[in-house]
Formats: sequence, structure tokens, C-alpha cells
Amino acid sequence: MTTVNADERRIEIRADEGAPAAVIVAENAEIFAGSSDARDSKNARRIRLSDIASGDRILARGSPAGTVLVMSRQEIERTRAAERADWERRGVSGVIAATDRTARTVSAGVEPLLEAAPQHAGQAWNPDLNMNVGW
Repeated sequence: MTTVNADERRIEIRADEGAPAAVIVAENAEIFAGSSDARDSKNARRIRLSDIASGDRILARGSPAGTVLVMSRQEIERTRAAERADWERRGVSGVIAATDRTARTVSAGVEPLLEAAPQHAGQAWNPDLNMNVGW
């Protein structure tokens, strides 16, 4: 989300694909703020359009939008930090010396660093992109 004009009920966003877009919010819209670990809006709290700030992530439904779900920039940063900490706690690091797709192993020197489960072979977590990437 880039800007909010509460008087015009308009939110300027940069879509996931990168293109700018505008969301017009209906007068009677329900606007909720939730946490990243929520799987539904049951525990979300109602907020005002003016509570939305630059950097927040939104999901809007309808045209004009009758429902807007918001995740604050702070919540996004907290979630990413927790994911990064979990990755560092459970992950391994080293300079890759060899990969063996058949054995599904990545080695640094003599000993394998890790063995990937078949469904995850050829994937790695990239914390900067907040996603798995393949090789």
C-alpha cells in the first residue's frame, strides 16, 4: 500500500506484480486488521480507513471494495523476523562444494550438509525474498 486518501475513500497500491493500482473503498466497507498467523478474520479487529498506513499490505474484495483486510508493516516485519530466526535456528550454512540430485544431497567439503526430502529436492529458502527458490 502506498497512500490512503480517506476523504475520497481511495487506496493507492503497488500490486504484487508491480503495477500501480487504485482501490475505491465502499462507504459501508468492513475494514479489518489481522495478524500474519491468522487463518480467518474471526480474531481480526475492525479499523478505520484512516488507520491504514504506507507499507501495510491489503487484500480488498469487490468494486468498490466492501471488505478490506490489512496486515500492518510492523506485523509483516515481525513475521519476517520470526521466519528468518526460525530458518537460522533450523538451517545449515556453508559454501556449496557439490550437489547430487540423485542422492538429493548438498555438500560442503567431504560431509553432506543436508539431505532433502524428495518433495523438496532442488529448493532453498531465500529470506530476502521470503520464499523458496529452486535450483
